[in-house]
Amino acid sequence: MTERLSKERATTRTNENIFQLCTERCAMKPLFIVIVFSILQMMSGSFIVIFYAVDIIADFGADVDTKSAAIWTAVVRMLCSLTFCVILLFVRRRRILTISSIGSGLSCLILSIYMYARLGLPKSNTDALVAAGCLFAYIAFNTAIMVLPGIMIGELFPARIRGRTAGGVFAAMNVSLFALTKIFPMVQSIIKMRGVFMVFALSSFMVTIFMGLFQPETKGRSLDQIEDYFNENNWLWFKRDKRYKEVALNEKAEKAALRAEVKA
Repeated sequence: MTERLSKERATTRTNENIFQLCTERCAMKPLFIVIVFSILQMMSGSFIVIFYAVDIIADFGADVDTKSAAIWTAVVRMLCSLTFCVILLFVRRRRILTISSIGSGLSCLILSIYMYARLGLPKSNTDALVAAGCLFAYIAFNTAIMVLPGIMIGELFPARIRGRTAGGVFAAMNVSLFALTKIFPMVQSIIKMRGVFMVFALSSFMVTIFMGLFQPETKGRSLDQIEDYFNENNWLWFKRDKRYKEVALNEKAEKAALRAEVKA
């Protein structure tokens, strides 16, 4: 990897056009994945639930202390983030994304259907309990979706564009998130909270489909192996060159053999 970076520094000109670099195959593919994933992440409600936790909880009615509930949602999010940091060391990225997006989608779907079923009926404490359970489950599962864009930028972007492109992507994400949070009250007034959670559910399921098709497995791969993968002709993960998998398996076998020699 060190030799590869040295070669890139030697061949890269400081005045290279970043837009021209982004049209190269190894840059265009990860850019497409990160941008689409970031859009779906925002539409799945990852940050909306944080910013509007009090309003969302208050919409469920009953005898609920909205501020205390908002604090508890933040605590759950923090604990899940800490747990995810550990999980990230042992579980594959694609598996994490699949479990996280399906869990988020099911939590929102159940809550939305329940709210549609209770439409027109007086609110009760049962409504608050069901909402709390679904909301906490959503927060727990959605944590991975919330934090993965930063990890993906570090792992997927080639070294030649990583620094400059990462700043632009994060800036665009923050501007888009600002706009989304500002229009959320208007959207909520139109489709109501039950519709909002249905959108969250559909977006989460779309994350499952999209990332299942396009996201490569990066755990256990070096950055140059990932870049070589994006230099291939394929766009879909299941059409990848099988050598990408074989390289990872060979490296794993070599590490196991090395550990065995050390123990001996």
